Amino acid sequence: MADTAPFLVSTIIMCGRCGYVEVETMLTDACQFFYDCKSCGATLRLKPGHCCAFCS
Repeated sequence: MADTAPFLVSTIIMCGRCGYVEVETMLTDACQFFYDCKSCGATLRLKPGHCCAFCS
């Protein structure tokens, strides 16, 4: 039997300010609308039409 659980790890592709890339575990009980870059502190926001920071 195959594991049908969703894959909840996402790569925040790139910080627009410094280019830093980070792997994070997605939330399962809420949407995350912002993400703070761990390198430079820039706040990454949703792109229009996206539901959470992981989709952007």
